[in-house]
Amino acid sequence: MDAFRLRVENLLDKHGLTKKDVSERLGYSDNWFAQLLRNDELPSTEVSRKIAKLLDVSLDYLIEGKECFLDKDRKLSVEQYLQLEHLFEKHGMENPFIFQAERWPLLERDGLMFIQTFFEWQTDKNSKKQK
Repeated sequence: MDAFRLRVENLLDKHGLTKKDVSERLGYSDNWFAQLLRNDELPSTEVSRKIAKLLDVSLDYLIEGKECFLDKDRKLSVEQYLQLEHLFEKHGMENPFIFQAERWPLLERDGLMFIQTFFEWQTDKNSKKQK
């Protein structure tokens, strides 16, 4: 939690925000954010996502201090992550499945293959429409 707190405080300085500003922008009482940072536990995933979005960083950076990595060879930049998040929000998806990391391990190979196949089919179909 100390590393999380330090990253958040550095980001607040960078953006010229106070803890009270963050509380207000996220719709909580004035001292909520200051209390949150004093806790020994990390905030919930949903609260962390909101904080990351407000501070314009990835959730991975906020929690672990690094950019998102899909695997050793494929790196998702903070900008790409934010664009993806914006795309889901634009279509009214507040908590899209792709960001629900805690639920992905519940899927077995067949479920993952179904999602991959559907994604490829849908993107191919839409790219043909645009031509």
